[in-house]
Amino acid sequence: MEQKFPVAWRALIQRLNGKLTKDYETLWKSQGYAKDLNLANTTFLNTYRSEIVNSRLLRSDLEELARKLGVLDEWEELEGKQ
Repeated sequence: MEQKFPVAWRALIQRLNGKLTKDYETLWKSQGYAKDLNLANTTFLNTYRSEIVNSRLLRSDLEELARKLGVLDEWEELEGKQ
């Protein structure tokens, strides 16, 4: 089995937001009341049109999106993944 370099959750979000900002898109992580209710952990927003693109992104979705956009290499993986 090939060993992969772990990338922290926050680092992955920063990489993705750096890439998505050019297209007026961003990732937003729930805080406060929304987090307590477990409404949505991570939300994908379009800031130009002020709309929610996807409100329930899973860890696997974020990793797939990161690989598609080229911000996560083959030898990297999201930290804490088993």
